[in-house]
Amino acid sequence: MNQSEDERPQPPAARSVTIVSWRIIAALALAAAGLAACDQGGGQGPASTPPGRSQGASPAAPQIAFTPRETQAMLQVLNQAPQQGFAPGAFGDVGRLASLVASTDPATRAQGQARLRTAILEYARAEHGLGLPTDQFPKEWGIRPARYDAGLELRTAQGAHRIWDWLVKLPPPEPRYQDLVKALAAYRAIAAKGGWPMLEARGRLGQGARGPRVLALRDRLAVEDPAAASAAPDGRFDESLRQAVARFQSVHQLDATGEVGPKTWAALNTPVEVRVGQIRANLERWRWLPRDPAPTRIEVDAASDTMDDYKDGRDVLHMLAAAGKPDDQTPMLISKITDVEFNPPWRIPADIADKELFPKERRDPGYFAREQIVKGPSAAVPLVQKAGPKSALGQVKFEFDNAYGVYLHDTPAKAAFGLDAREVSHGCVRLQRALDLAKRLMEGVPGWSPDRIDQLVATDDTQTVKLLQPVPVMILYWTAYVQNGRVVFGPDPYGWDDILVRLLDAATTRPA
Repeated sequence: MNQSEDERPQPPAARSVTIVSWRIIAALALAAAGLAACDQGGGQGPASTPPGRSQGASPAAPQIAFTPRETQAMLQVLNQAPQQGFAPGAFGDVGRLASLVASTDPATRAQGQARLRTAILEYARAEHGLGLPTDQFPKEWGIRPARYDAGLELRTAQGAHRIWDWLVKLPPPEPRYQDLVKALAAYRAIAAKGGWPMLEARGRLGQGARGPRVLALRDRLAVEDPAAASAAPDGRFDESLRQAVARFQSVHQLDATGEVGPKTWAALNTPVEVRVGQIRANLERWRWLPRDPAPTRIEVDAASDTMDDYKDGRDVLHMLAAAGKPDDQTPMLISKITDVEFNPPWRIPADIADKELFPKERRDPGYFAREQIVKGPSAAVPLVQKAGPKSALGQVKFEFDNAYGVYLHDTPAKAAFGLDAREVSHGCVRLQRALDLAKRLMEGVPGWSPDRIDQLVATDDTQTVKLLQPVPVMILYWTAYVQNGRVVFGPDPYGWDDILVRLLDAATTRPA
């Protein structure tokens, strides 16, 4: 691709964790005598397998056996891993591990200790986004987590007798991640109760209607929104039900009309298992991101087509965006904006020129002249659209290094921002108020006041300005997040959730 344009019931899973944890405790109590020597001053136990796949791991060294308390903590965390969105059994059979480490046979116990170490290292790496095979990622998934030496971290924690502190800090500390963990528990609880009923998706349903379909709608909404149960119990579509429909539409990124039509029927009839998968996919994407994001940064959400500008940790500028078409997918990436180009010409890459523009000129001679498209400098850029009112890049373009040749930019075609689905570009990201972002980023750049910027863009003169400090930019892909206490489920325009859930479910290791 060469883009150059443009508070809830505890789910059964959690209850089963409690049961397994008591079994673990009992098993460990039986083995306490056998492990007593290891629990007095941390004497050296049998060597086990090296940390394995931990990036940057130092050479294998004699390893200290875990104490019963440490063992219990690690087994509990592994047993609860599905609450973080991982597949059941992703880090081995926890029950089998518990039996091994609780054995009164020294050799069996040593084997269990080694396997427990391996499993907890794999879990630690996975919590840092390093649990999936990146060679199976689509090429547009350009975000790679930071290096993380799980082996070193475990040895340090064990040496300081702070295993539990280390374990609880393994998941991302981001509140938005923690909110999704709670949401996952809530939706799994819904699934355990049978999910929600499928509705008869026929015609439109709005205020004034009555009958069994209205009652069914009320019951469906009440599964996720208990306030919907206060709607009229006699089958009338009253104002209370209209408001409940509008709330549902809002958190599914639909027009909040309060009337049920085709898109709302589709959202209502999306199975709860799909919603669980969406949440799991987004939890995994959070694990790929830096643990300490820059307080001043740009975040683009290519799934919901929005952009947010953060300054000193505050969201100071929000706007609509338009990402790439399904055939020209906008990649996920992390980079830094270094330059702002005013009145940019569009240097049209060969693939776009060959597939779209040259055929237009052949069908309609004079198209190039009208659109101010001229011959380009090379075979890679055979055409250039001059700066000015016709330029597809509008008045400003934001440059950042990346392997995809994409950037953020303005556009003269503002109509796309009125669409529900705004995936219309060739992979780059169009911004609704790009000039406002340029003025914000250039605050403090000598000689570049907002008035000066307005004066420049009123001309057709192209000028590139380097920012005083590069500004981090992240192009992300969020299809589920929590806002004002409710889960927002957005579109998945590229079908990436299904791919990611399959990878998560395939990442189950060999039995313990």
